[in-house]
Amino acid sequence: MISADTLFATLGDATVWLLICAFVLAAAVTRTGLAGRAAAFLVTGARSVRRLVHLTTAALVVTAFAVPATSGRAALALPVFLTLAHALAGRRRLVVMLALLFPTVILLSAVATLIGAGAHLITVGVLLEQTGESIGFTRWLLLGLPLAVVSSHLAAEAVLLTTTRREDRRGPVRITVGAVQEHSATPVSGPLSPPEQRCLLLLGTVVALWCAEPLHGVSPAVVALIGAVVASSPALGTVRMKDGLRSVPWPMLVFMAATTAMGVALVDSGAAGWLVGGLPGGLPRGPSSAWSSP
Repeated sequence: MISADTLFATLGDATVWLLICAFVLAAAVTRTGLAGRAAAFLVTGARSVRRLVHLTTAALVVTAFAVPATSGRAALALPVFLTLAHALAGRRRLVVMLALLFPTVILLSAVATLIGAGAHLITVGVLLEQTGESIGFTRWLLLGLPLAVVSSHLAAEAVLLTTTRREDRRGPVRITVGAVQEHSATPVSGPLSPPEQRCLLLLGTVVALWCAEPLHGVSPAVVALIGAVVASSPALGTVRMKDGLRSVPWPMLVFMAATTAMGVALVDSGAAGWLVGGLPGGLPRGPSSAWSSP
């Protein structure tokens, strides 16, 4: 069993705060309309079906750096999908292909960053309790980003080939800025507004500091907290703190904390070592195991 202090301390874990602050930053990005501009820039530049598919895939991979959790990225990508579905309404197979492409890439590309999915933070917490070692933002990025890029583009190609015919892929694609603007409440073209410029600079700075953690030694959670405070400040911010906190999936955070506490209990009680030792090829249970016989 674990103490009440240990149980509630999991809610104050650095990874939990990293996710909370990342959601506030994501709310600031969404409020400014930068996502709509990025979507317009990408899809209007596509002139073939295959290029549209891989540009969309690349954009979804990049969102793993700005929007935490797959559910948040799906909500951000929904207007883009609706825009593409509207522009390609006369080509039903392409719409079906995109309907499969978006969730597939969102799930596969989540491994790119530590904040890509809530399960990553649970994994890091359990690993820390089990081995005493942790995976930081930069190390996860070096291990996960190549896998995310390769698997996402391979999956995109597989979805394209299995859901469309050759004649579907041959036809040109023309998506105008006006078609994207119809599904966006903020401008998707023209010069960036001052709030958009500030938000873009803030997001780039936060991501750069996350990646440079080995150089400056500042925890990613502290960087995210500072970024969230700036993003919600009256002078420089683009979203109010209370609005940003509304976007945080609190039930998921409580679930993560409870799961981490269960991992601590398994390790401290010796049950984790007993279970591993009982698996085929697992580590032998030595005399130090809490479940070994005297």
